[in-house]
Amino acid sequence: MKRQILFILIILPLLTFAGQPGKIKLIVIPDTQNNANKYPEVFDSEFDWISANASDYDFVLHVGDVVESSSNATQWSFAKSNFNKLKGKIPYAFCMGNHDVSIRENTAENATADLRISTAANNAFKASDFEAFGGAYEEGKIDNTYHLFSAGGFDWLVLSIEFVPNDLVLNWANNVIEEHPDRLIIILTHSYMHYGSNTDACSRDSRVKGTSDWRKFTASYENQTPESMLNDGEMMWNKLVSKHKNIFAVFSGHILGSGTAKLVSFGENMNKVYQMMSNYQNQVREMNDEGKNGYIRLITIDPQSRTMDVRTWSPFLNQYHPNNIRHNFRFGGVDLNEY
Repeated sequence: MKRQILFILIILPLLTFAGQPGKIKLIVIPDTQNNANKYPEVFDSEFDWISANASDYDFVLHVGDVVESSSNATQWSFAKSNFNKLKGKIPYAFCMGNHDVSIRENTAENATADLRISTAANNAFKASDFEAFGGAYEEGKIDNTYHLFSAGGFDWLVLSIEFVPNDLVLNWANNVIEEHPDRLIIILTHSYMHYGSNTDACSRDSRVKGTSDWRKFTASYENQTPESMLNDGEMMWNKLVSKHKNIFAVFSGHILGSGTAKLVSFGENMNKVYQMMSNYQNQVREMNDEGKNGYIRLITIDPQSRTMDVRTWSPFLNQYHPNNIRHNFRFGGVDLNEY
């Protein structure tokens, strides 16, 4: 009898622990364009660190602008060699930034990406390179994709959407989400939030709006077709992000200024959507080193404590970002069972 009681006392905590959801740990890589162009040692340090610590994390998300010049095959080859370090260790996804698609080099319009030519990126990466690959908007192209993984006792879907997508891409994204109602959705897109956003409310000034430079390439805005209508962050919120009860988070980059933003908004189904922007390249206010810092974001979602911790870490500098307001923070009241 004593042995039976002892066995029960030992095994009950184990069964309880096994039935509890675990932590979900993500790595978010901000724009690496300058590193691909000028600081390859910084690029290397980021991916070497991720490779060495891959077993501690569940998924890697790159917010776009992987390279500086979309047509530079050398830069794409270098980026591919670094992503290859993660093969067999941790799944990853990246979205296409403006510098990844059709840059008009050596002109004033070198960041407009209006032509949407992604030939070099698609020569370097194939669907088979993404271990969690679920599908694509266009067969044989990586411009808009989705990825499936499980972590912490939950099933997830990462939706990777190109820089300022048109209505047809957003329609595809809506359909993908509707086809996966039992998965938590993370949206990965390059240009979505503006710097200085906070978590108080859903403010129109908190997302990139129609005054962006690329809008000048959409003449006669009132008469746009689904193919030509380009969508900024606020339009993406209205047409996609706010529509679905299982959308959990949106990660983006692109914007300079303070290079960071965070916002919690309620979707139409009263689900909380956690939105974060991070960009640590040159011209960001706090970066005195031309962006030669290699900061990445380490995100831990804990269903038990209902928290999401965001830490900003530089493998190159071997330090956390010293600013604990915008770069190291915690969301409370994060309930994954509400989605």
